Amino acid sequence: MTKEEKAAYRKTHIQTIEGRANKLWLDARRRAKLRDLPFDITKEWVAAALRRGTCPRTYVDFYMGEPKIKGRNERHAPSLDRIVALLGYTPSNTQVVTWAYNCAKHTWTDNDLLKMSQEVAYVALSKKLGVEPRKRTPRNAPIEY
Repeated sequence: MTKEEKAAYRKTHIQTIEGRANKLWLDARRRAKLRDLPFDITKEWVAAALRRGTCPRTYVDFYMGEPKIKGRNERHAPSLDRIVALLGYTPSNTQVVTWAYNCAKHTWTDNDLLKMSQEVAYVALSKKLGVEPRKRTPRNAPIEY
């Protein structure tokens, strides 16, 4: 196989469930070794999550194609998220989500991101309706609709 043929194969293989699962698995295994984290998910586990086709947190379909801008991840591309960052890549602590969700969550919990998203949505909706959003002074004040 020539260099060009190998590159073309990699380009199309990453767009398959097995190819994407392999890349996600290899990258996560490398990160786990670097950070000395537990790692016991399998390629098959990742592939099974990808076969569902949708992010369990946003309900957005995974984008399996090439990035539209070279060197930049697509926001709906699948990504492995460690639910609790310090616990490593285990089936009970890992979820396959969109890259955008994983970036937004970073080291937060799913609930932290949900609360922040509600606050952003509240402000955006208030402005769209032409109403000044009410300030909520306590950090954990509930959002009133």
